Amino acid sequence: MKFPFQFILVGIVLCFAFNTQAQVSGCTDPQANNYNNAATINNGSCTYNATSLPLTDKTNLKHSFVE
Repeated sequence: MKFPFQFILVGIVLCFAFNTQAQVSGCTDPQANNYNNAATINNGSCTYNATSLPLTDKTNLKHSFVE
């Protein structure tokens, strides 16, 4: 049984119409200050609290070269 072209075209359009969702741009990181639960696309707007860590020497970087 052959389907007319219009039938196939309408079927394809309906599939796309019902399967697409609006995408919301925003911060998608739950650890950020401005997390948006509805966001589906990360737009790079996430902000975080300032952190401060002390620097410690792990190794002596001074190296003596012998010629």
